[in-house]
Amino acid sequence: MAISKPKFLQIRISEEEKTALKKIADDSGQTMTELITKAIHRVRPFKVKDRKIQKEKILHLARIGNNLNQIARWCNTHKSGADAVQVIQHLAAIEHELKKAMT
Repeated sequence: MAISKPKFLQIRISEEEKTALKKIADDSGQTMTELITKAIHRVRPFKVKDRKIQKEKILHLARIGNNLNQIARWCNTHKSGADAVQVIQHLAAIEHELKKAMT
């Protein structure tokens, strides 16, 4: 039995968008209302707090990247020193951890 949907929502879209939505709905055997309603339920919008956290993470990673570039330049300048070998080992470990954090 179909669920009654007494509320009406009006949106503005271009003719091309409407045609594309209609084609998708027809191809999938759904009404446009069903298609759009299902699509809305699949989307998880970012909350403002989540966006701020994501932005902070990206900025933090960028700072780490800048620091790593400075260390890498130092290593390239001082290739023969024993300290450089240790720094390169640490850089490799940091890179490994960063890759894990990004996945």
